[in-house]
Amino acid sequence: MTNYKLIHTDNSISKVRFQPWPENFENPEIGVERLNVTHMKSNTDQSGTIKYQYNDYGYRSHYNYDDILYGSEDYIACIGCSMTEGIAVEYEKTWSYLLGKKLGLPVINLGLTSAGIDYCLYQYYNLHFSDYKIKKPIQTFILKPPYNRFSICNSEEFTFFQDWNFINEWVTENNGLYYKIDKREAQVIKSTNANQHTIDYSKFTSYYKTQEFLIDTLESTNNSLHTMKWDAFGEDWNYAVDNLHFDYEYHEKIFKEFYKKII
Repeated sequence: MTNYKLIHTDNSISKVRFQPWPENFENPEIGVERLNVTHMKSNTDQSGTIKYQYNDYGYRSHYNYDDILYGSEDYIACIGCSMTEGIAVEYEKTWSYLLGKKLGLPVINLGLTSAGIDYCLYQYYNLHFSDYKIKKPIQTFILKPPYNRFSICNSEEFTFFQDWNFINEWVTENNGLYYKIDKREAQVIKSTNANQHTIDYSKFTSYYKTQEFLIDTLESTNNSLHTMKWDAFGEDWNYAVDNLHFDYEYHEKIFKEFYKKII
C-alpha cells in the first residue's frame, strides 16, 4: 500500500503532502514531505544518485503548477504511476519531460508511484470537467498503469493498493484489508476475493477492463487525449538504478510513441 495525504485546496488538483514509506506502515507519522522540497531518495530508489524535486503541489516537477493552472500559457498533462513520475530515472530523461521539450510546452506531471487506472480517470476528470476555473491542457497523455491495482481517491487521500497487499499480515481472517491504521481508527476494506494465502487475479482484470473502457471511450471522442499501456512494448528493458523500474531507453520509447500520436 502507498498512501498520500492531501491538502484540501480550492483547486481541482489536490496537493500531495505526505507519503509514508511502506515499511513504516504502522507509524503514519513517518514519511516524506513533498511540497517544495528536494530528496535524494524516493520510493524504491534508495540509491542516492538521483535528485527528486517536488513542486508546490507535491509532484515531481520543476514547474510550479499554480503558475500553469492559472496562467495563460498552453501546457500538456501527463498522468500515470511511477513510470510517469519517473522513479529511478533522471528528471531530464523522463518521457513527460522529453515530450514537453519536443513540443516546447510546460508539463503538468501527475504521475504518482503505485497509482492505478482509476487514479488516472480521477485526475483526468479534475483537469477537464471540474467546475474550477483553471486552464485546461491542450493535450493529455495517460500511460495506463498495471491492471493489478485499485485506488481510494478523494479530497483527503490517495491510497493505492497492489496485488501483494492482500497477501500479508494486514489481511484479516474475514477477508478484510486494513488500509489506514493510527491512534484513532482502523479502517477495513472488505474483499470477497482475498484471503491470507491467495488472490483471484481475474477480479483485478475485470475491474481494470471496466476502467480502461471508460478511458478508451473518452479517447475515441477527444482528439486531445492519448493513452498507452505501460507494457505496450513489452518488458524487455534494462532496469534503472532501483532494479525495479525501466531506465531512460524505456522513457525515450514512450515519449516517441506518444509524439507519433499527435503528429
